Amino acid sequence: QSLKAELRFPFRDRREPLTSALPKKDALFTALTGESLESLPRHLPVVATVTGTDEYGVKVKLTSQGGLMGQIKKQDINDSDLQACDNDLDKMFRVGQSVSAVIAVV
Repeated sequence: QSLKAELRFPFRDRREPLTSALPKKDALFTALTGESLESLPRHLPVVATVTGTDEYGVKVKLTSQGGLMGQIKKQDINDSDLQACDNDLDKMFRVGQSVSAVIAVV
């Protein structure tokens, strides 16, 4: 049987396609970052370093969680602090500045 199949379909791979062995999102996150979703201190203060700003908010890099990247959205920043800086995030934050942040969503 296998000899006939090889002659009819040369170089055909008879193995099942590799779909069930792909890692799940949680396992992939842990493999890439070294953190699990349970080990991240959600709703607790963490220290982050500002890497840039844009019209949506502030881009940060967490210093204690293996350098995970994150974003502080503009609507999550205190309104009185934004008004004091004329709604300009570049005046409020500078690259390399350490800020205190809270992990809300992973």
